[in-house]
Amino acid sequence: MNPAIRDFIRHHCPNIPALRNKMAKIKVKNLLKYSLSEAEIAAGEASAAKKKQIVSACNAKWPKHTAEMEKQIEKAVSNCRKTMEIDLTDELRTDIFFHFYAYGFPPDEYFSFRLAEKSRSEKEEYISDLERAVFCHKVNDIIDLDIFYDKYRTYEVFGKYFKRDVICIEKEKDFPAFAAFVKKHPKFVKKPYRLSRGQGIGLVTVDENHPAEQVFRELLKGGKTVLEQLVVQTEEMAKLNASSVNTIRIPTFLTDQGAIVGPCRCRCGHAGSFVDNAGAGGILVGVDNKTGKLFTDGWDEYCRSYSEHPDTGFKFMGYQIPEWDKLTALVKKMAAELPSCKYISWDMAHTADGWVVIEANGTGQFIGSQIVEQRGIKKEVFRLFHL
Repeated sequence: MNPAIRDFIRHHCPNIPALRNKMAKIKVKNLLKYSLSEAEIAAGEASAAKKKQIVSACNAKWPKHTAEMEKQIEKAVSNCRKTMEIDLTDELRTDIFFHFYAYGFPPDEYFSFRLAEKSRSEKEEYISDLERAVFCHKVNDIIDLDIFYDKYRTYEVFGKYFKRDVICIEKEKDFPAFAAFVKKHPKFVKKPYRLSRGQGIGLVTVDENHPAEQVFRELLKGGKTVLEQLVVQTEEMAKLNASSVNTIRIPTFLTDQGAIVGPCRCRCGHAGSFVDNAGAGGILVGVDNKTGKLFTDGWDEYCRSYSEHPDTGFKFMGYQIPEWDKLTALVKKMAAELPSCKYISWDMAHTADGWVVIEANGTGQFIGSQIVEQRGIKKEVFRLFHL
C-alpha cells in the first residue's frame, strides 16, 4: 500500500475495522493474482509439456512481471553457482517460473529449498514467500503494519526496548538535532527509514576529516534516514564474528493462549562485514526455542552449509545463547503491547544492558528458518491461527 494512503487512513479513519479488513482482503487478492488454479498445478506437475504451456501463457499475460522474474532468476543462478553446478536451460527456467505461479516460491527459494528434488506434498510443507505475505496480511492489521515498514516508527512505539539513542533526519531543519546527536555519538549507524535485508545500512563517522555539516548533507541525499547509537554486543555473541552485531531472529505469534515463540535463528556476518543479514551474505544457524542452544549447522542463502564459521572457526552446534529465558520473556512482553499484529519478527542483540531490539518486522520472512532446519514449517505456524 502507498505509505501516503496508509498515513491518511491511520490519522483520519483510525477506528473503522471494516475498512481495514476490506483493505486487507484487497491486498491479499492482489498478492494472489499470479496464482494458478488447483487444476493447473496438478496438470503442470504431471506433464512437462503442460508445464511449459502454462508458464508461457502466464509470462505472455504478465510481461512486466516476467521481466522482473528473469532478473531474479539470473541473480539466484549466479549466487548458487558458487556451490553447485547449474546450467540455466529452458527447462530449468520454466520450472522456476512454474514454482512461482503454482506455489509462490521466488527463484532464491527454489534453490534454497531444493524444490526440484521434492514431491508436490513435500513442497507444500514449506511456507513460500507468497504464502508468507498472505499470512502476514491475514493476521496483522494492514494499517499498523506501517509501524514496521517505517523504522523510525518502530522506535517510537518500542523505543524503551532499544536502550539507545535514535533520531531521524529528512530536511535541513533537522540539523540541530543531528549536531546534538553526533556530539554524543561521533560514530553511528545509518539506516534508510524503509529497509529490508540489511540493504543501505552503514557505519558513519564524524571527525575533522568528515565535519558534521558535510556528513549531514551527504546523508540527506539518501532521503529520510534513521541514525542510531552503536550497539556493543557482549563477548558471548562476539565470539561468532566480531565485526558484525550478531543477532537472534525470534518470531512471536500472539494466539488465543497468549504469545508463543516460533522457530528461531541466530544470524552472524562474515569477518569484516558490518551486517549479519543472510540477504547480505550472512550466516544463519537454527536456535532451539526452548533451550536457546544452536542446533544446526550454519547456512547461507547460496545453499552453502558450515559446521563452523568459515572466518573465525567458531563451532556452531551446541553453543548456548546467553540469557535465553530473559530474551523469550521480553519478546512475549513486547508482542502483547501491539495486539493488532499477531505475528512479529524481532531482531535482538545481547549487550551489557541485556537484550535490546535492533529492529522488528511485521512481514518477516520464513526462508531462513526453513533453510537451517532443512524442512517446511507451514503446519506448525498456520495451525496457530487455524489457517
